[in-house]
Amino acid sequence: MEIFAASAFWVILLIVQAIACAALSGYLANQKGYNGESWGFIGFFLGIFGVIAAAGLPVKNNKETLSKMTKKCPDCAEIILKEAIVCKFCGKKFSKELLVKELGEQLQDKSISNEEEIIEMLAFLKEPNVIPYILEFYDNINADYYEQTEAESLLDKALSLLKEIGTKETYVELAKQINKPRIQYTKAAKILDTIHQLNKPEVLPYIIEFIEKVDSKNELKVHLLHKAIAILKETGKPEIAPKLISILEKTESNEKAELIIKLLGSLKNSDSMPVLINALKKKGLKYFAGNSLKNFGEKAIPYLEQLAEEGTKKDKKIAEEIIAEIRSSQESTQKDI
Repeated sequence: MEIFAASAFWVILLIVQAIACAALSGYLANQKGYNGESWGFIGFFLGIFGVIAAAGLPVKNNKETLSKMTKKCPDCAEIILKEAIVCKFCGKKFSKELLVKELGEQLQDKSISNEEEIIEMLAFLKEPNVIPYILEFYDNINADYYEQTEAESLLDKALSLLKEIGTKETYVELAKQINKPRIQYTKAAKILDTIHQLNKPEVLPYIIEFIEKVDSKNELKVHLLHKAIAILKETGKPEIAPKLISILEKTESNEKAELIIKLLGSLKNSDSMPVLINALKKKGLKYFAGNSLKNFGEKAIPYLEQLAEEGTKKDKKIAEEIIAEIRSSQESTQKDI
């Protein structure tokens, strides 16, 4: 029985190894322009030797690949690289506008594998008509299709270019992307980080829309929520408070409510006071609401006194404690002066 079990183990191990070698051989061959299925069979039967053979294959420049990488010079009809600014055969110069158009269209081709080189070339040109192509590329790129480091490198290069030559309209279009259904986490996170760095008030409506829609039960989405709140805290003005109050009143998520309550405290819009007083009555929110009310200082005291007069014994105790802290803080400030 033990011999049979040992034999079965080795058979299963060999099969798993053969399948892994088949998959790897097929992938390597396909990346170099060869038939992945055929090389998959080779990898299955030859194992590691098939993988080594596939890895050693030269890149196959077939007609289809070459056609995507080259163009014909309209003056001398010679074949040159698409990125060429000057024809090496006759010296004809190509306009930057035409070059951007050719590279931009090539960047949208999902079958290419030189996206980084194209983005670097577009960055070198620094032409305003580059922007629509980069925005479209960022919108369409499937980050899950690439290895994580490769995807992040592509996204970073695209965003770096947009930061360098972008306009207000560019950043608005970029911000709109975070509200698209099923946007991938990596893409959304990088957009939010970029917007945070840029500090552009024009994008705030789209950040608020994101906060309103985001599913705070999803761990990754909560991470994005924190990033969005950080943008509003740094860039937002008291005028955005009414919209945040509306979101706060509708949300069923304590985590989202906590973040909005903290933000309302930093914005210091008096319209926030009633909703913060109401939050004081909720077990999971009273600590955050209390801290936000303290930020309002003297302005919060009438609201707190009303709560102490009309509320329950617990409400009265909490209100009186916050009033005492506000007044103590004011006395300390006056002594320092």
